[in-house]
Amino acid sequence: MPDFIMCEFMLVVRRLICHAKLILFEIKMIFCMLNKLVKHQFDRIGIHSEFVKSFCHIG
Repeated sequence: MPDFIMCEFMLVVRRLICHAKLILFEIKMIFCMLNKLVKHQFDRIGIHSEFVKSFCHIG
């Protein structure tokens, strides 16, 4: 019985991890879309960082 419970637990954990990855991907896509929309704003005030460029793979 404990093995069964452990197996179920691992399935739930795996599912949560999978969902978390999808959610992070969605957040990244939204962030990058917003970034493209406001990029000129950021550039104008000088806070468009290297992190954003590398995160969104933009030139």
